[in-house]
Amino acid sequence: MWCEFFRGVPSKAAGILAGDRILIANQDTLYGKQLQSQDIVNILRGEEDSPLKLSLFRPTEQKNLMVELNRGAVPITSVAHYLVEPEIGYIQINRFAETTSREFGKAMTSLKQHGMTQLILDLRNNPGGYLDTAEEIADTFLSEGKSIVMVESNKGEQEVTYATKEGVFEEGQVYVLINGESASASEVVAGALQDNDRAWILGQRSFGKGLVQQQMPLGTKEAVRLTTARYYTPTGRSIQRAYDKGNEAYYDEVQERYQTGEIADATKIPQNDSLAFTTPKGRVVYGGGGIVPDIYVANTASLDEEWSSYLLRSNLINHFVFRELDQRRKDFEDLDREAFITSALAEKERWITALKQYIKEQGVPLQLENEELATTAIHSYLGLQLFDEAAHLKILHRQDEFIKKALQELKEKPLD
Repeated sequence: MWCEFFRGVPSKAAGILAGDRILIANQDTLYGKQLQSQDIVNILRGEEDSPLKLSLFRPTEQKNLMVELNRGAVPITSVAHYLVEPEIGYIQINRFAETTSREFGKAMTSLKQHGMTQLILDLRNNPGGYLDTAEEIADTFLSEGKSIVMVESNKGEQEVTYATKEGVFEEGQVYVLINGESASASEVVAGALQDNDRAWILGQRSFGKGLVQQQMPLGTKEAVRLTTARYYTPTGRSIQRAYDKGNEAYYDEVQERYQTGEIADATKIPQNDSLAFTTPKGRVVYGGGGIVPDIYVANTASLDEEWSSYLLRSNLINHFVFRELDQRRKDFEDLDREAFITSALAEKERWITALKQYIKEQGVPLQLENEELATTAIHSYLGLQLFDEAAHLKILHRQDEFIKKALQELKEKPLD
């Protein structure tokens, strides 16, 4: 097994490098057994502070070495951030976990210390998570007494959460990015900021999941989901999309937005005038199926093109880059981080040729018609593995239409 690890964990502190091969862990031999990745993870995993002795082979130096360390927690972060331009910050939240509020607070502090006065908050592809975490994030932007979300139980009992005086970013422009995979807690945040006229929502209609459900097993492979509550935005909109056609149709609806033309044309978004609501400053917003953005980002790509784009942003490219990088790490020593980010990808043709060969070997149905997108993907994952998540995002966002549109709006449109 080769090493690819998170920064700030015991393996890094012990001097293990990316690309080192783990041969033996304590008394367990790992090589020559055709073990699956999860089998190896299970061997390496253990109680925090318990000892672990590793026998390694370092290809870059062609030598074996022994390392002893104590196991520690591996942080799985949910927040990434960087300063896009002077005064314009960017924060991505990929899920609402237990640690998200703390991570978000640190990101806000860092960006404000670097002069941030405007923010792009990216909730795209965020499936949700803890409601209380979403409430804490929304509270950051809202003044004391503003409503955040109303939860109504299946017994008709209602509970409204209000913002406190703890908000640390109650002034300054905010643009929230959403798409069809932004769901649940993500929609709570977007709805709260939209209904309170605190932010502009930019992107595509969100998923439409505003139910709190408890799954109850029936003793076989089947289970029943009992709805225990519903989420409503401050103006009274139900976030929940229609569920009357069953579970499969409910989840397939997001993909069907390509067939209905909604993804390419905002006028195709189904709207019911009887579910229109008005914000305090007079903006008309609609209920009945997710959060509809104030500023729509159309996408005219076909499903096949979208699939190729998805693969180029996936772990497939991350693994490809790791494999190529592993063969010539000395070529990437002592690089300047900012120069790497701002410069074009060196040896572009060599990387594209290697990627085509890799795709062929893996049997992946990926067309590389858009070589510029493929080049950006390779460059961004190199940034991730050589430097950090912020480097990865800075490079990736060069071709991100959502980010481009948000930056344009921030410079042209004041918050009413």
